[in-house]
Amino acid sequence: MPKQSFRIHDDDGQYLGEDTDIIQRLAIEFLDEYKVTGLENIEVPDDPDEFLKDFGGLPHPSKKQEDGMPVMITEWTWYQKESWGDFNSLQVSSNKVGKTTSHMMNTFHSRLKKRHAGFDAMLVAQNQKIANDHLLHLKRLIRSSPKYWQFVIERPEHELFKEEKSKLETLYVRNPWDPLRPSRIMALGGSEASAYSWKNVDWIHMSDVTQLTSTNQKLFFGALFSRLANTDGIAKIETIPGAKEGEVYRIYREINHIHSPTDDDLVEDDYDLASTFKYVEVTIDDAIEAGLVTEVYKKKMMKILDKNTFDQIFMAKWVEVENQWYDEEWIQTADYGAD
Repeated sequence: MPKQSFRIHDDDGQYLGEDTDIIQRLAIEFLDEYKVTGLENIEVPDDPDEFLKDFGGLPHPSKKQEDGMPVMITEWTWYQKESWGDFNSLQVSSNKVGKTTSHMMNTFHSRLKKRHAGFDAMLVAQNQKIANDHLLHLKRLIRSSPKYWQFVIERPEHELFKEEKSKLETLYVRNPWDPLRPSRIMALGGSEASAYSWKNVDWIHMSDVTQLTSTNQKLFFGALFSRLANTDGIAKIETIPGAKEGEVYRIYREINHIHSPTDDDLVEDDYDLASTFKYVEVTIDDAIEAGLVTEVYKKKMMKILDKNTFDQIFMAKWVEVENQWYDEEWIQTADYGAD
């Protein structure tokens, strides 16, 4: 009788059959009594480059090895490192420069440090679908890490409480110092109502939130900032620029000392949070120099898009309200007509 074989997939349909640690992973997945121990003794580098190497690197979006597998990136670009750390930051950036991935990795890294372990983080996008997709991408990156996959709780209802389920919009991260108080990274769409009532939040990563209307930004940011008041938390914003209106532009003006007669119309900022942001500006030319995209791609986009749209999406330029591009499909898919 010929030897039979079968393939093992996880809940997201990812093939795990070639994983050398498959037995241990299955134990975490299916055995109630299994507990990961010794995580408090695992050294997590503070330096972002050292952490990326320790993580196992990330697959390059386009470069391939001879066997067809992606080249692994083991060093961040200068602008990714500029936004990394325990401080508020605003990165106004070109599309396609790796901004969301590096910020998500920074969010995950923060949960592995004693200061942030046990607290929750929010991963915010302009709608719930995109926020969920960002979080799924982060889950897949962590699951592929030879070292850091073990920090993810795949079945929280087995280790914690029956009410805590592994959901599309939630990633549970083990707390080595207090196993019964794990961290959560929660995906959140741009709804004001969804931002209130969350407790124990000390980190918020906002992605492309300039695509919310200026009114929604005012209400939404007020709700988000209030989540950080009791925890003295961190706010990270990475976004393509938008029109010269709204809360993100207010923070941009505050950082760069640009005064506007519309200041009183925006969100109350009792803690003067806007003035504490570090500003980082990134264009597609920075990504070309870093080897993440090509000059050919830039020229292609210049032919496809009008100048105002190209400057906004790829050259980090804020535009006048009347020149703001808007396409409902782009807002829903987050590719901005540029893929």
